[in-house]
Amino acid sequence: QAEPHRFAAQELPAWSQAPRLAGGAVRPQSVALRTFTLRYGSSYRPMLGGLASVLDGARSVSSKDVWVLKDAPDQPDQGLAEVLAVTSSSSVTPLVPRVLEDLFWFGRYAERAEDTLRLVLVAHALAEDFRARPYSAGGVALRVLRGALLHQVPGPYDAGDGESVDADLRSVLLDVERSASVAHSFAALRGAAEGVRDQLSVDVFRAFGATERAAALLDANDHSLQVTESAERMLTGLLALHGATASMVHDEGWETLEAGRALERCLQVVALLRRTVTVRRGIDVDRHLHQGVLTATESAITHRRRYRGFVRVTSLVELLLADPANPRSLRFNLETLRRHVAALPASTGASRPERLLDDLVDEVDRTHVAELVPIEGESRPNLERHLDSLTIHLLRVAEAFAGTHLATAPAPRAFGLSGRGTR
Repeated sequence: QAEPHRFAAQELPAWSQAPRLAGGAVRPQSVALRTFTLRYGSSYRPMLGGLASVLDGARSVSSKDVWVLKDAPDQPDQGLAEVLAVTSSSSVTPLVPRVLEDLFWFGRYAERAEDTLRLVLVAHALAEDFRARPYSAGGVALRVLRGALLHQVPGPYDAGDGESVDADLRSVLLDVERSASVAHSFAALRGAAEGVRDQLSVDVFRAFGATERAAALLDANDHSLQVTESAERMLTGLLALHGATASMVHDEGWETLEAGRALERCLQVVALLRRTVTVRRGIDVDRHLHQGVLTATESAITHRRRYRGFVRVTSLVELLLADPANPRSLRFNLETLRRHVAALPASTGASRPERLLDDLVDEVDRTHVAELVPIEGESRPNLERHLDSLTIHLLRVAEAFAGTHLATAPAPRAFGLSGRGTR
């Protein structure tokens, strides 16, 4: 009554029933047949056949095409003796906010799954070498990386050694109920993809098949080496998925997907640095830890080529925060994000996401890495504050982006009707 323009009511019809084979038995089931009309000249004609849906209350649980066979092969399709010429014209259909939101989160979930997989691979490699030596430099580095992984993927964490490492990493890879786990991200990623199936090529869904087969192998094989092998296969599937989305038409949907990927990469690299390099743990531990961070961010070779020497905090932070040429750095991805946001129709050059991104890029450019890394006791407070500030600013950008480019009407809510159950 207060806001009638926000609601629409639709009376549920009395559904038909048909036999359905389920669980080896035939049972009556509510069904609906959706029919379609075909524009023909200046009028519309009903099409033969349609789409049958099996219903649970008012919700469709499965659908099948209904075909009406012709009496003879030479009988005209749909009973149309003449097929009128179709005028072909090119048009660009604007995407609705719901589609853009699915594509935005598709990019974010894909990047989140990739970053988690890379961290799992680094942690498992350290575990193979140091699980039996928990108090060695490598063992301490392993605990730090597992702590970073726990912050990224909340869940049960056993600080012990031995088989607990494998169990924890298996949970990160396979437990779909564990928030931000690889399985959880893949499930959300597939859900987003199903919502925009018409925007994606079939190659995207081939990539999903590769990751699902890798997960099934891990679930069936309890050998420790299977953790690395399955994680690598999952990562290969994700990289193939990135390649498939690169072939999309570069319209606002693709720009939104890439914006989500760049934003998530920014958040992930800042979170990883916050949990690993803001505390000094000794030269030997830091050497293992810094190398692990560079490997997890796919920047080890870049660092070796760029700095040609021992990995120091200064060079690591500069490469991953401020380097405008490193595709894994914060600065590079902020510029990428800014470019994709500017290409969206709702961007004016002064929209809130654009202003926030301009301020954030200016902050990164004004910051000198040498001022971030000084140690006080065992911590680097300047680096801690800087990373915390970056996280807050990035979350504001995400919120502003959603408000500007993904805003849509409230989600529909089902409510009870006379003679029907409430959902």
